[in-house]
Amino acid sequence: MENSFKAPITVLANGAFPTHHIPLDILKKSGTIICTDGSANNLLSLDLEPHVIIGDMDSINNYEFTGLKVP
Repeated sequence: MENSFKAPITVLANGAFPTHHIPLDILKKSGTIICTDGSANNLLSLDLEPHVIIGDMDSINNYEFTGLKVP
């Protein structure tokens, strides 16, 4: 089985979004970003796209994620 995730992997949860340069640099250097639906919109504000979104998708801004496919 081939692993489709690239290191480093960052998991981002909802809450106070990071503003300090160290966590922001970690996000920008991530090979794979896994985030909750509540943090996905904030991630887009940095011009970053999540590779995986976990949650019930009630917090997703549909206008920002036009290509989102929910199985």
